Amino acid sequence: MGRFQITAQAAVGEGDPGWDQVLGWVYYPRSLASYYLYLPLTVLCVCGVTMAGRQRNGIDQRLLQFHWWWLLGGLFFMTLLPAKDPRYIMPLACPLAILLVAPWRQRRSWVIGILVLAFFQMLSVSFLTSPYKIALFDEVPDPDYRSIRQEWVFYQTHYFDISGPPRREDWETEKILDAVGTSGRVGFLPDAARFNPVTFELSAVQRKTELEVVFLGESSPSAESLSEFDFVIGKT
Repeated sequence: MGRFQITAQAAVGEGDPGWDQVLGWVYYPRSLASYYLYLPLTVLCVCGVTMAGRQRNGIDQRLLQFHWWWLLGGLFFMTLLPAKDPRYIMPLACPLAILLVAPWRQRRSWVIGILVLAFFQMLSVSFLTSPYKIALFDEVPDPDYRSIRQEWVFYQTHYFDISGPPRREDWETEKILDAVGTSGRVGFLPDAARFNPVTFELSAVQRKTELEVVFLGESSPSAESLSEFDFVIGKT
């Protein structure tokens, strides 16, 4: 519950659209197209959905209905939650993959082509060295990851420095937690992809500590404000 509360609070700060906004209902369908399929597979998926409406034989319709309920029900439930992130719908990749291929089952060459295309997209995201992105409504620069509220990605080889070639990063969070103890106020300056106030506080929650982590922001804190904290964490 503590982790969920932290995530929900972060949603307010990041400006995630709620269920009472149009952007909130478009958020996850757009995320599937922007971060899971990209433009080529999105076009094939839309064509496949159109074909599926005309196909009534050759496959158990109850099985397809199950996957449709899995996908649409998951999207509906996640849309109602205040915190939104494309990674939250990762469990829906399974029914999405099945529904992507199923309408093309009678065309073996198309199925093979879809699988090969998906494989090469996975390789490009995982192993290409240079970041590359084609998108509409993108915000550059975007240190607060706010562009995921609206951008429509056609293709990219990175995801806010999280996807892409493997990186060797060890922020030694456990050692920092050992040093600061189990209670107190901690001022936090870094806002990197893997080292930020949210990830640090989640690590503290996992340890069942009572640390209060406060993000100091981009402005230079004064000496008086720093005196309010037991520890201040920075990055060189």
